Amino acid sequence: RGMLDSDRQQVLTLGHVWTLPFGKGHKFLPNIAGVGRQILEGWQFSGITLVESGLPFTPALANQSSINSDIVTRPDIVPGADFYNVPGGQSRNLWFNPAAFKIPGLYQYGNAGNTILRGPNFRNADWALFKTFPISETKKLELRWETFNTWNHANLANPNASVDAGPGSAGVITSLLPATGMRQMQIGLRLAF
Repeated sequence: RGMLDSDRQQVLTLGHVWTLPFGKGHKFLPNIAGVGRQILEGWQFSGITLVESGLPFTPALANQSSINSDIVTRPDIVPGADFYNVPGGQSRNLWFNPAAFKIPGLYQYGNAGNTILRGPNFRNADWALFKTFPISETKKLELRWETFNTWNHANLANPNASVDAGPGSAGVITSLLPATGMRQMQIGLRLAF
């Protein structure tokens, strides 16, 4: 019994399209004319921003000798121990407190529950700045600058959940979430006719 591996307790999704307030009928530079007006007026800022709590995971034992089997078992919880009390605070080098768990007695399964720990939060912003230049009644040119993972935030995967893996391995995060990369940008020019 426990949470799904894909459970996120909190999720904020913000989608937006905002016309920048420059040019005729707007707050800034309302009297601009000529080439300046063509360059500054009509820009739009759009995007999708996501902020989510971390994914759950289950503490486990790498060494199965206490039950003489090759199945994954769970540790016992040390009474009164804080799962996230790590020296210097949580980081990719130590996400949870391995000392909050212990190896259960011989031929016993541990009492640590399923998915009782949570990994790092997820943050991502995909933003775009674009403008449409009318050429004629049926033709227009669109200029777009798009960024993916605009904040260049490293979205970390869950840590090594084996509490008995030893210092430098237990609770250590060694990878990023799948399909999440570093910041990427692209500039595009599109002719619609």
